[in-house]
Amino acid sequence: MNTSGASEAVGRRIACLDAGAAVRGPDVSATAAFDYSLKRWIALTRYLDDGQLPIDNNHIEQRIRPVAVGRNNWLFAGSLRAGKRAAAVMALEQ
Repeated sequence: MNTSGASEAVGRRIACLDAGAAVRGPDVSATAAFDYSLKRWIALTRYLDDGQLPIDNNHIEQRIRPVAVGRNNWLFAGSLRAGKRAAAVMALEQ
């Protein structure tokens, strides 16, 4: 999709978000999602202004995933000593 096509799609998306945010229904989570997107709209569309910016951050999220998963696993290592050992092994693997 070229830049003009992306800009048109983004324009349609903000119109939908504005319309959805204007309708306050019983679904609080949907309203929160609309508000979240609208408050961060400039950051969400920054890739349209700079062609070198990626549209998502999947690459970075995949790089930090082992750390986040390991952090949760180390909570259940059995003891402080075992947790430190697991952390050292994970550090060596990266």
